[in-house]
Amino acid sequence: MAPRFPPNIFRTIIDFGVDSYDDLWRWSTTHVAQFWYEVYYYLQLKGQNPPQSPVDVVDESLPMYPRPTWFQSTWINFAENLLYPSPDIENPDSAIAIIEASEAGVQQRVTWTQLRERVAQFAAALKAVGVTKGDRVGGTRCACDLAYDRCFG
Repeated sequence: MAPRFPPNIFRTIIDFGVDSYDDLWRWSTTHVAQFWYEVYYYLQLKGQNPPQSPVDVVDESLPMYPRPTWFQSTWINFAENLLYPSPDIENPDSAIAIIEASEAGVQQRVTWTQLRERVAQFAAALKAVGVTKGDRVGGTRCACDLAYDRCFG
């Protein structure tokens, strides 16, 4: 028997009678558009032209290969959705977004406001050297707090 979701969070959210991981998997793979429609709203994603119904997510009559278009009219800004914490967080601007730690202990704490400011600085630097919408920027990423500035910038 598959384990139950610890407090049945998905059942509480979308109430489709899923009791186990296997049930959720089965339901999510047989109701693909509905599943991702629910995920979009459960995660409270910010974007332009959000889906109004599961039909706006993906055409389930098309095969998965070649890959169909998903959320065709919806535009989501990756950074916008990751740089602003959940509205449930108290004092979201002063709350800690990143704790950098190493074997030597905690090295730095970065608030959401500081992170957004650093990302804005990096984005401005990219624009200053001519990077525009649609350009691809490659790089390497270390395991430190600065990696997030570069990733979201």
